[in-house]
Amino acid sequence: MKSFRKIYRAVLLLLMLAGGEASAAPRAYYILDRLYFLLDWQVNVPLSCDFGEDASGFGGAFEVDYELFEGCSLEAFIHYHTNQMYEKRRTIEISPEETLDTDMQQSSFQLPFGLGIQHIFYDNGYIRPYLGFKLGALYARNTAYMNMVSASENTWGCYFSPEIGITFYPRMYGRFGMHLAFYYSVASNGTDILTYTDHNRQNFGMRLGVVF
Repeated sequence: MKSFRKIYRAVLLLLMLAGGEASAAPRAYYILDRLYFLLDWQVNVPLSCDFGEDASGFGGAFEVDYELFEGCSLEAFIHYHTNQMYEKRRTIEISPEETLDTDMQQSSFQLPFGLGIQHIFYDNGYIRPYLGFKLGALYARNTAYMNMVSASENTWGCYFSPEIGITFYPRMYGRFGMHLAFYYSVASNGTDILTYTDHNRQNFGMRLGVVF
């Protein structure tokens, strides 16, 4: 990653110099030194829902952070996660005149994205604990797979997520480090599939990965 970053900087500076903007070179270095990328594996535990409610580790997160000033960063994020649950064979009463006798595999996919802000409340060069808040949109798709058929709903909603985390750097004020965070999230999405309801979905989870 470090070699890629050096190449990126060199190309950027060459383009600026070729365009007669040598004075922009210090600004380019300034921006790049304040820009960080996060790549995480995610574990998600659904709360207060009865569809796809089993905890799972089928998720990940990508974030771009820009340090506005010391102790405060602005970030753009996109996460994804799939929670699943197997429902044993039973008779489901769809309406007073209709019933369905089947088992099913429930799948709940979530894709939140948006902007956030982080406050780093301690920094000694090796560790950076922080408190963050994310706000954006959530695309969700709930699907019930039943033998040869499936039922699904796609929804959009508003997304909010506070989190607390910490970054560890093996080298003082280095670029590469390890990232750990715990989060809570809530979204305004709502779906009703067969007799299952999933409104204002809430989650608790953990993210573990790298920052560079």
